[in-house]
Amino acid sequence: MNRYEFSPTILQRLYRATRDPGHPLGSFRITGRNRFNWTLHKTRLRPSRIYFTNNKTVPKITIYISGSFGDIAMNSGITAKLKIQYPESEITLVTHPKFKEGGLLNPDYDKISTFPSPYKEKDIWKLSYQEIREICSVLCPDQDQLIICQPTNWCDQYLVRTHLYAMQHKLAGLRDDKKIYPRLIVPSFWIHKAKESIPDTPFICLFRAAKSVHSGSFSERFWKKLALNLIEEGYTILDNTQEPLIPESPKYKTIGHKSFLESVAVSTLAQKSIGLRSGMLDAIAFSTRKPLYCLNPRLRHPTLTFPVVEWAGFRKMGAEHVRDSVNDLQNLLEAETELNKCLNWALRET
Repeated sequence: MNRYEFSPTILQRLYRATRDPGHPLGSFRITGRNRFNWTLHKTRLRPSRIYFTNNKTVPKITIYISGSFGDIAMNSGITAKLKIQYPESEITLVTHPKFKEGGLLNPDYDKISTFPSPYKEKDIWKLSYQEIREICSVLCPDQDQLIICQPTNWCDQYLVRTHLYAMQHKLAGLRDDKKIYPRLIVPSFWIHKAKESIPDTPFICLFRAAKSVHSGSFSERFWKKLALNLIEEGYTILDNTQEPLIPESPKYKTIGHKSFLESVAVSTLAQKSIGLRSGMLDAIAFSTRKPLYCLNPRLRHPTLTFPVVEWAGFRKMGAEHVRDSVNDLQNLLEAETELNKCLNWALRET
């Protein structure tokens, strides 16, 4: 029997989540002397309910990732290992329609299926385990193996205490042996399309938009001064947003109108890229070995017990070319300090 310590809030969430019929994490028993000292005993774990196989020589594998470009990007390490284990396997990614483009970067996916109605209209983070199984059964009725690599709320409370890449290994029943890391390939069509719109001079891409990251009040000041300084040093700036920091010119252009795939393709042609931690930056980190400066927030996932850079750090996924920094840009000192660090990195010879 395994014993885990949880705060009362997390415990209550996890306990409610396990009421979901068919929940794969097993049953739980709560003990405690008072409401501030509760202990959860996990009495049974049924990993076979998360992933299963009929041991065919050529299995049809379904991988479920509800909605995140980042999780889809790091999943390329999982699919690479599955292809080694089952060379002739057929792997299908099941995801929300708006994240389909992320799957096109991974050559290991043989097919990409998106949520049907009514599931695509629902909150993807509140889908139950039973609903996830129903989605996968409808889209992949002949599946031999199902791997739920992004389990949403019913499983996150338990697995969020480990690194995201390690979590995908646990859910897939694979060993995280550090020999195979995520890697993506931008289709040649998008590379050619990106070449049509890039400048002839050396350029740096800015990716300063991230829905999942809260930027401090000095964020705009930081990005504006960064862009102006890089322009003074002779670089052209391609800013992945539709809200320009400064008036557009031959040395400063916005590319926020481009699709996800085209934006990633542009980054592979840049000298360097700088951005906030996001699914876009995850895809860029695994699509190219070009230098990348990632600004991670200090703000944590509600259930995290350690910093975001440790929970989802690039270095633990083999992206040695990424420079991780941690800063929320909440005050002038933080913004100026980060600006100096970023400029020193950007202007250094590669």
